[in-house]
Amino acid sequence: MNQKRNYNSLIKENNQTKDLEILRFLEEKQKVSQRDLSEHLGVSLGKVNFILKALIEKGIVKARNFKNNKNKRAYAYYLTPAGIKEKAILTVNFFKRKMTEYDDLRKELEELESEVKGLKQKEQDLIRESAQTELLSVHPDFLDIKETDEFNAWLSDQPASISDGITKNGTDAKWAVRVMDLYKSDAGKANTTSRSDLKSAAQAVTKTKPVQYTAKAGNKKIWKQSEISKLKPNEFESLEKELDLAAKEGRISSG
Repeated sequence: MNQKRNYNSLIKENNQTKDLEILRFLEEKQKVSQRDLSEHLGVSLGKVNFILKALIEKGIVKARNFKNNKNKRAYAYYLTPAGIKEKAILTVNFFKRKMTEYDDLRKELEELESEVKGLKQKEQDLIRESAQTELLSVHPDFLDIKETDEFNAWLSDQPASISDGITKNGTDAKWAVRVMDLYKSDAGKANTTSRSDLKSAAQAVTKTKPVQYTAKAGNKKIWKQSEISKLKPNEFESLEKELDLAAKEGRISSG
């Protein structure tokens, strides 16, 4: 029943809109033919004829005979005083409908905006959850250590490029892992990661001086901890596999 009512309401509104378009055009043009109306409205002559007949029956529009350029009798359509009044009523109703449509559209846009924000928040939550899962897979004791006074005191003494890896970072697991590597190295704690011998995994974010690689052991490099501590983040990432291998083979010295 509601669908039928809504459908009938839409048909009525559409008809009123067409009526208003015709009345506007008739008011602007003092003499208009059905063909003129058909071309202006973009509808068939048959529909224009149907609408005009209804408007004439209501006394809103009046038809008058005239001779066209080919000396044939034709009709021109004019607004009556009642038509002018009806146009004003239709204009007000049209305005009200458009205001309602505007309010409904604005409400819909606000709901969509809220929905998009919710989706973005869910996406961020998933990213954070994934990052924490990755961090815990490397440092399963992270949540316990994070609550200790010792860790927080150590963290407060670090530059922002390190401390922010824990305090302001919820999406970059590698950054947080490096901070934990550094803390455990400084605190002399056993590191549960495969990078336990790489003391400065997190220190890389603060060192910018170029590294000189000089010491060699056969065809393989012997790394110094001081060299590793000077690596930039991008350098460390590119050499991470080599450093893991060096740690396993005992090619990292304390110099």
